[in-house]
Amino acid sequence: MNPAPPWVTLAAAVVCICTVTILAVRGPLSPPPAPTLTIDVVAHQWWWEFEYPTLGITTYDELHVPSDSVVRFRMASADVLHAFRMPGVNQSVTLVPGRWRELDVPVGAPGESYGTCDATCGCGAVCMRFRIVASARDDFRRWILRQDALPALSRPPSRQAAPACAAVLASD
Repeated sequence: MNPAPPWVTLAAAVVCICTVTILAVRGPLSPPPAPTLTIDVVAHQWWWEFEYPTLGITTYDELHVPSDSVVRFRMASADVLHAFRMPGVNQSVTLVPGRWRELDVPVGAPGESYGTCDATCGCGAVCMRFRIVASARDDFRRWILRQDALPALSRPPSRQAAPACAAVLASD
C-alpha cells in the first residue's frame, strides 16, 4: 500500500481546521429555541403598551416575562420614530409607525430591570422608561391569574402632553 502524497495530508488538515473554525464561530448548527410567549409592543409618546395576545392581557409601562425562556416581541410605533432598548438586546430596535418588527429575546434569570426608548423622539429615554419583571414560571402564572381577576385596574396613561420629566430635560 502506497502512502498518500503529502499534498493530500495537507489538504485534509486544512479542511479539518476550516471546519472546526467555522463551527466555533457560527456555534452549533441546531436551530435556536422557539419562543414560548409572544408580546405585541406599541410605543406611544410618552409610554409603552404591552399586549399579550394569547393571554388577553395588556399592560402599560410594565413588561412581565417568564424567566429562562425566549420571548418574541412584535413591535411598532403608534406615532413617531421610537427605539426599543432593553437588557439582553445588543442594540436598540427602531420602531416606525405602521411597520411591525419582530425580535426573539432570550430571558435569563428572574429579576427586575428597565428598558427605554433610545430615539430622539422628543420624549427622552428618561420619560420612556418601562419596568421589566422576569419571573420564575410559577410566579409568572400567578401574575397572569391576578391580571385575569383584575383587568380594569390596568389602564393606559392619559398623556396628551409631554410628562414632567420632559420639562426637566428641556431645561438642561
